[in-house]
Amino acid sequence: MARFLPSVMVSSVLSDLGLSYPEIDEELPNYINDGLMVLYKRQHYDDGWGWYENDDTSAYMTAYVLYGLIEAARILPETDLGIDVDEGVIERGTRSLISQLDGIDSDSEKVYALYVLSYTGELKQEWLDEMFDKRKDLTSISKAMLLLAYENLGAEAKAAELYEMLMAEGIEENGYVHWGYDGEEFYWWQWEADEVETTAYMVRVMARRDIDNPLIASALRWLIAHRTGTYWRSTKASGKVIYAMTDYLSRTGELEPDYDLTLDLNGETLLSLHVTEDNMLDELETIVIPDESLNTGDNTLTLTKNGSGSVYLASSFTYYVDTPDVDPLNEGFDVDRRYYLLERKKQGREIVYVKTPLDGPVTSGDEILVELDVDCDTFSEYFLLEDYFPAGCEVIVDDENYIIEGDDYYNGDSPYWYWYAGREFRDERAALSLTYMYDDGYTFKYIMRAQIPGRYSVMPAEAYLMYYPTKYGRTGSDDFIINDAE
Repeated sequence: MARFLPSVMVSSVLSDLGLSYPEIDEELPNYINDGLMVLYKRQHYDDGWGWYENDDTSAYMTAYVLYGLIEAARILPETDLGIDVDEGVIERGTRSLISQLDGIDSDSEKVYALYVLSYTGELKQEWLDEMFDKRKDLTSISKAMLLLAYENLGAEAKAAELYEMLMAEGIEENGYVHWGYDGEEFYWWQWEADEVETTAYMVRVMARRDIDNPLIASALRWLIAHRTGTYWRSTKASGKVIYAMTDYLSRTGELEPDYDLTLDLNGETLLSLHVTEDNMLDELETIVIPDESLNTGDNTLTLTKNGSGSVYLASSFTYYVDTPDVDPLNEGFDVDRRYYLLERKKQGREIVYVKTPLDGPVTSGDEILVELDVDCDTFSEYFLLEDYFPAGCEVIVDDENYIIEGDDYYNGDSPYWYWYAGREFRDERAALSLTYMYDDGYTFKYIMRAQIPGRYSVMPAEAYLMYYPTKYGRTGSDDFIINDAE
């Protein structure tokens, strides 16, 4: 899903806006096709999906994947990519989602499932009406999804009532407007309470119902102001915002600009160009400002537009810390990393390993056990731990037959990794994940082999929530020395 859903979103946005990026178009077929194969493989025996292949089926993740497949089936026939979506997978996924409806306890999750089903032709209005009766207790994002689902069914009266309620829930501050949920029943990182996703859905709603509503511009400015660099918190949140902006742009004349643009610093022109639909997507050259052009104290940057069209200005600040060591950090997760040298010994007809805490260099060919402890103080969802290997080491992927003396994980009995939602090894790091993490301590383990002699600086292991990475923790950096074997 990591590549497929963003790739489908990109294809959908470019198609809806009538745009084309040759460098993107070249890569999209591979991303989409590979992603489809992964989703087909990860569809469970009950035709639903979880976060990973070995995870439990979840109504939310089933709806999430199903929406991506439906969107792909809508867009791909209009392209020349030559990729078709297996309609049987969508049909089975739709049936699975419908079968899960009665077991959904969360109203927000149920509304999301119904919203996705509104794109399938299988949604019954009485299912929506059940949630409409609870409308006063729903979060803003659920009201917005319910509204869009009613629109998809052509039930305008109830959509209009929800729209009136949502307009009264906007939060205006500092010249912006946004939507979100301030109650205490939800943890701040859950999607039902997320202000970015909620505001994105509201932009979609307003763009479809009232394109001249001045609150759209205020909401868009709020979204732009709450980016992290060039994205919003996660791929999931970024996708919601981009879809919202696409709905807005496709209904305005902003894709047909005709204006002169100048950028001045302290009265000196840095940039001057005429913007039209032919060059509006061209990447500008980087402007390097020499030291002598900057004043000590205040500097004034002026952007001037003459002509028709909109200009959006955003800024970000990036800096680098010149330090050989990185300290641990706990912003929701306490993470600790330990290395153990594994020494073989024969026990009957078996090879058993004894682990010894690593307190110095290792030798090329040595096997090392990596243990990572993670503590958290609250329940969390969609947890990801990424641990970077020392550059001279390679992970041992097939380690299920290892027996380590006194270790409950490597005991030769059962595949211990099934308690993970996912256990993946990339070129430079291990990615270990859990769908649900409770306020307990967790220990993650894997084995690697020292190979290339040298002295290496090891990046910290990082723990965070996949969709809310601001809840975060890391170890410190480490030094790792590999000596040549004699």
